[in-house]
Amino acid sequence: QIDANIYVDAATRFMQEHLTDQITLKDIADHLGYGLSRTHALIKSGTGLSPHAYLLRLRVNEAADALSRRSSANWRLSIGN
Repeated sequence: QIDANIYVDAATRFMQEHLTDQITLKDIADHLGYGLSRTHALIKSGTGLSPHAYLLRLRVNEAADALSRRSSANWRLSIGN
């Protein structure tokens, strides 16, 4: 189980680092040194989501954070801070 966690962490970190890139399951698998099926299974078991769904969640969360930061900055500008 510890080995699997290391690979899941490496996969999710890779996805986070390449959030704006057009990455594929093959890119993640190549990074881990595993095949496509094994990579998919590791990510699914470690995150509860398919690799595609997990990457989408990361991207949506990043977009929401960016909007929140932008909104907060606009609010501070509007009150003169």
